[in-house]
Amino acid sequence: MTQCIATIQEGHQAEDLQNELTAKLKKIAADAFHNPAGELEVRWKVIPRGYGWTAGKPSNSSVLLCVVPDALPFDRRSEFMHRVNEMWIDATGADASELLIVTHGTRL
Repeated sequence: MTQCIATIQEGHQAEDLQNELTAKLKKIAADAFHNPAGELEVRWKVIPRGYGWTAGKPSNSSVLLCVVPDALPFDRRSEFMHRVNEMWIDATGADASELLIVTHGTRL
């Protein structure tokens, strides 16, 4: 099973869009990893307002930590992250600098 932990700031648009974002993440993962969409588990962590900082100021940044197959070639990993980035920005209206996507091959 593939997993993602989505860390978002309280009050960020993503907080209200969790179901939509989960469905879209599942679709992207299913396409990228050739797995049924139901095999992606997304866990959400909402960080209280003021508890997240970037460059010394309160942050609206989100972090997605996603487990991907160990043997996933770089080009497919890159495409996965690119598609997730585009989807997230389109859905939330976030700036590209407000999203960090991290992938690794070890189960969370």
